[in-house]
Amino acid sequence: MHRAILTAFAAQRDGDEDRAFAAFREAAGLGHPFALSEVGRSFLDGNGIKRDVDQAIAYFRLVAENHAGTPYGPRASWRLACLYFRGTEGLVPDLEAAAHWMALAARTKRKAALALSSFYRLGIGLPEDLSPAEYRALADHWLDIAVHGSFPSDSQEELRLHGDHLEANAASVLEHAGCFPPDPETAGILYLMSWKNGYSLGLRNYCSIQNRYFRRKPAECSMS
Repeated sequence: MHRAILTAFAAQRDGDEDRAFAAFREAAGLGHPFALSEVGRSFLDGNGIKRDVDQAIAYFRLVAENHAGTPYGPRASWRLACLYFRGTEGLVPDLEAAAHWMALAARTKRKAALALSSFYRLGIGLPEDLSPAEYRALADHWLDIAVHGSFPSDSQEELRLHGDHLEANAASVLEHAGCFPPDPETAGILYLMSWKNGYSLGLRNYCSIQNRYFRRKPAECSMS
């Protein structure tokens, strides 16, 4: 690990954000993706430097575009997608940009693949030259990848609220989305699938969604 990054860690432990930022920026100057990400985060949060959203985005883009083959690239793409989706002080929401960066993150990040399925299912921030059937097909494609696909080990812990129950974990993310449009309809379907696959809490969560979002009580919920 680069000496400057070790210096930054030591400064953070001491609560010296100014020194930490300077050390991270030194390492970032050598192109280290972790340091670049930390400089971006410092600009975004105003740690050790005046808050500057444009600079934060510039650093995140450097990582996302030049280090896609490392764990840092998809994380930077995810951060960009979240920023553009939610907006922040000094940045107006841009759903097209959010969808673009989410698509890049979805290649190796399970939660981003789920998010992309939601973008397609709801037709948000995407090209308008696709038919409704094509949107649905792409949404189902990315949902299947997110639930059953193989992802790098560092992303496996993203969806563990319901242990090893893949459908229920995915449903929880879709229901409580923060960086992409929530999709309670699909979340309910996934909870029901998890129940049918042996997860007892799946039915309770499915029925909760049906009541909370749609004010309905399907036949299965009479069993709960």
